Amino acid sequence: MPYFRVLWRTEVVASLLLLLCAAAIGAYYYFTAGVNAVLSARGSAEVMFEYTFFIGIWPVVFFGAPIYAFLKQRRQASSYRIVIVGIAPGIVLCFGDLIMGTFGVAVGFVVALGTHFIVRNWLTTGVDIR
Repeated sequence: MPYFRVLWRTEVVASLLLLLCAAAIGAYYYFTAGVNAVLSARGSAEVMFEYTFFIGIWPVVFFGAPIYAFLKQRRQASSYRIVIVGIAPGIVLCFGDLIMGTFGVAVGFVVALGTHFIVRNWLTTGVDIR
């Protein structure tokens, strides 16, 4: 399968999984917002959703998905390699801010493994959406 076909499928799946993670984190902050919080429950949810998605989309689009597509094209996309690719931006971010970096590692881990599972099954079952 051509590299760019693998790449666009990977980009779509990874972006949707990031969106799902951002929604889950936003929902968590919505339901756990305290009474004395600076932001309302809705405000906390919006900030965390936007933070997760808009900070996370850059590594997904320009780092994770192209590397995954390259490894997939060469038939070297194992779970271990994909986890390393997924958590690498968060580890780099840990040098600047430990809390943001840890957050990035957790989201990167979930998005990377989810993308690997879905794309691996999507590309091997012969399902083609054009």
